[in-house]
Amino acid sequence: MEKSKRIHLLDTLRGVSIIGMILHHILYDLYMFGFVPPSVAFSPWVTRLYTPLVATMFMLISGICCRFTRNNIRRGIKTLAAALLVTVVTVVIGQPIIFGVLHFFGCAMIIYGLCGKHLDKIPRKAAVVLWIFLFIACDVFVLNRTYEIPGLWWLGIHSSGFYSADYYPLLPWIFMFFIGTRMGQYVAEGRFPQGFYSAKPTKLGTMGRHALLIYLAHQPVCYGLCWLLSVILK
Repeated sequence: MEKSKRIHLLDTLRGVSIIGMILHHILYDLYMFGFVPPSVAFSPWVTRLYTPLVATMFMLISGICCRFTRNNIRRGIKTLAAALLVTVVTVVIGQPIIFGVLHFFGCAMIIYGLCGKHLDKIPRKAAVVLWIFLFIACDVFVLNRTYEIPGLWWLGIHSSGFYSADYYPLLPWIFMFFIGTRMGQYVAEGRFPQGFYSAKPTKLGTMGRHALLIYLAHQPVCYGLCWLLSVILK
């Protein structure tokens, strides 16, 4: 977004989202090192409520922000490069992230950069209804089922032996991202309440503006601290 037109509340909301994701990863790291039982790390409150809520918030905000980005394709390529670094590091430590949230965002930005003008031709209300329907359908019939078809894990079609420590495939999440881009139209047109645009900068907003760097840095730090704690307590 251009500095003169920056909507600070979006930065703040993105900061809240990144904190939510960090807490999720800390919980997973604590589970990996035996500090938290599976019944806590994978409880319904976590897997069916907290994690989807944080992810949905992240997808919507990122979709909105695409309306204010000058070059989504370039931004997507940079994000994919960061995602590749994450894959290399996590493969080395034995917890591979094959197609995590950064991989998703990189691909989603590129797709929107290439196809956004065509998607915008769909009437707004019809588009939102369509994206919600497709999100639910793909969540039920794609993400939550296994198919012995190799090489389509990026799409959400994965085999029973597939594993990624962080997994956000294009289906169904691309449709939540598309909903965010449509919300971004209303934001760009000034149709949200005035308080949405007049909110002041916050510390959470500072985190939101540096979400990519924080994401790249937090997991090695959290993993390292949990490892150090396990060494000390053994």
